[in-house]
Amino acid sequence: MAYEILINPRAPNALIFDEDFDEVAAYFSDILKSNSWTALPGGVIDTYVPSSDAYEPLILEANQFRGYRVDADHYIADAKKIIGMALSLIEGRELAYDDFTLCPSTSVGLLVILMALKREGVGTLLVELPAYFGCLEQAQLLGFRVLLLPTLAQEGYVVTPDDLERICSEVDERVAVVITQPRYGMGFCRALASILALREKLRPGDFLIIDEAADQSSPTDMGMVPADGEVTILRARGLMKGLGLNSARVAVIFHPSRFRPLFAEIVDLAGGALDAASLVLATNLLSEPVRYVELLQAAQRYVQKQRQELQNRLRGLPISFSPIESGYIGTAHIFAPSTVSSFCDFQEKFLQCCRSFRMPVVRGTSMYFPYEGDREIIRINYFTTEQNIHASAETLGQVVKALKR
Repeated sequence: MAYEILINPRAPNALIFDEDFDEVAAYFSDILKSNSWTALPGGVIDTYVPSSDAYEPLILEANQFRGYRVDADHYIADAKKIIGMALSLIEGRELAYDDFTLCPSTSVGLLVILMALKREGVGTLLVELPAYFGCLEQAQLLGFRVLLLPTLAQEGYVVTPDDLERICSEVDERVAVVITQPRYGMGFCRALASILALREKLRPGDFLIIDEAADQSSPTDMGMVPADGEVTILRARGLMKGLGLNSARVAVIFHPSRFRPLFAEIVDLAGGALDAASLVLATNLLSEPVRYVELLQAAQRYVQKQRQELQNRLRGLPISFSPIESGYIGTAHIFAPSTVSSFCDFQEKFLQCCRSFRMPVVRGTSMYFPYEGDREIIRINYFTTEQNIHASAETLGQVVKALKR
């Protein structure tokens, strides 16, 4: 691992494993290739679209694909104004044209933000764990010094203001702190006061980066916070992911208006052109801001219903579920029996049981969850069918009971 893992004094023995998505996927490859799985609790490639009947068919003509749809200068001014009106409703403030930049996805948005930070002379990234692996790899490729801060389960896996104050006292150079909202792999939203408390511990010239990839919050508290100041806030939010429309690649970067020329230049140079069909779909949906918000809220209700169903079916077993409030990715935490000889043995036996019951999983290691030796963590995708949630509950129950034997 090329990143620097910091020591959390409250969990000095926390384990951070190398990201292992591909290795674990290979372990289940025969089951996946033959479609012989009993349940797929963490699958995200094929997401279910809540309220799919509410969407009208989208038909495009060939000439609608001419030219590039890039948010530089005023190339997509008409579409951007329509999207801006809906974003103003979500943000609870009037957004000016230069307050945001559109890009193809949150991943691209984070890449553009990192490139902008480089231009601003920031070379150190402090990342709260768990974290999106793509952002870490982007930062490494761009030559950032990447500091990973393990967090604690009993504190909700969040960095604290005291953590930031301590780290900033030890790091001389300017830093950009990366957090997620909703919390990555957990799905709960931090209170606005806690985010402001983090900002207050940073120094003039530092940045606070907020990854809002699948946020469904509307309105969002962050709209009330000025992005400009001694500590600049930059945010990347997906516009379609919170609806389950993952192939519709449209996201937004919120930034102070003075950064608009820089972001427009980088989006253009980085090849951040929007897919024409995705932009048409986004423009159509966001041209009715109230309807767009209602679809986000319906998706949110669907996720919460799915989580409640999963929890009810597994009540009484040594397993808990992250308190998801927004987005569609949460986690299940399977607690190790007291009889296990070592945590590594428990992890190995867990994977063996999952394979035995033909249930491919995505482990928390692929999300850089800190491990304290008391649980295994797997990803739960709530944008799936009710049948898959029921099958996941049944199979997870079988796995947990087998771990006791």
